[in-house]
Amino acid sequence: MKQPLTAAVIGLGNISRVHLKALAAIEDIRLAAVVDVDRQRVEAAAREYGAEPYSELTAMLEAVHPDYAVVCVPHGLHEATTIETLRAGAHVLVEKPMANNRHQCDAMMAAAQAAQRQIMVGYTWHYRAALRETRRRLEAAGEPVLFGVTELSYDFPKPERPGWFFDVGLGGGSLLANGCHAIDWLRFGIGERAERVQAMVLNRPEGLAVDSLATAQIRFASGAVGQMICWGLKTVGSRTRFEFRTEHHALAWGAEGLTHWHDGEAEPVALEQGEDPFITEHREFVTAIRTGREPAIRAAYGREINAIGDAMRESSAQGCEIEVDHG
Repeated sequence: MKQPLTAAVIGLGNISRVHLKALAAIEDIRLAAVVDVDRQRVEAAAREYGAEPYSELTAMLEAVHPDYAVVCVPHGLHEATTIETLRAGAHVLVEKPMANNRHQCDAMMAAAQAAQRQIMVGYTWHYRAALRETRRRLEAAGEPVLFGVTELSYDFPKPERPGWFFDVGLGGGSLLANGCHAIDWLRFGIGERAERVQAMVLNRPEGLAVDSLATAQIRFASGAVGQMICWGLKTVGSRTRFEFRTEHHALAWGAEGLTHWHDGEAEPVALEQGEDPFITEHREFVTAIRTGREPAIRAAYGREINAIGDAMRESSAQGCEIEVDHG
């Protein structure tokens, strides 16, 4: 019988809670360590999950030698944390976005190659029923996707949000925090790499140190066009939706659920939720580590999402269409 893989969770902010629960639910994983600079927080997590607490990353890596680690620190620390962890011999599941920008992603990918270790990027929506079923039906339609639109509207500058979300150096801003989801949905739904971007990325209200509003038109390799909207001001309530169209089909998901139109006829789609997507994500990464194959959401994909975000910022600053840098 194979020994369980030993895992560590690095950074114990809000998103770490779902990772800790997912790891605890998988028999093939033993949570060995948790790391955070907040002593009270790290000791509480260690007690709850039977792991060793550490306040310093290097000390944990030297003592535990985990098989893989989940990086949940602020976005601006993803690069340094991931590279140190890879060099210590661990595979890394890094939360989305992969890093602050594509150049940091390149450094992380180079470190993974040098260490002969894997990086998986935590775009967990790939394991959610709505997006998976949408992609399955688009593929079954046998027609190229012509158009897609994704929207994520929410209250970004709420007072209880941790301060690092408003620090540019730490990867703050609505585009990196949640706009990357809207980019990911568009890229995953259309199923092709993005080529060119025309965008506006704005700081609202005036004086906000980071962006809160972002919208882009994205052209894909086949000529498909996507519209991405991330509205970080809660003026009309939170809203999350996506829609994709081919010549004869349309798939749309939002508050009312998923609907499939075929030549104008609407079919409500019943979704089977299945297991928690974070559990599925970790199972996928364990399989990739065990077999040596690349994980489903590989580093190159995470880099592309960052590259689209970079192109959006450049387009907004220059007032023109920008080509996406694929390295």
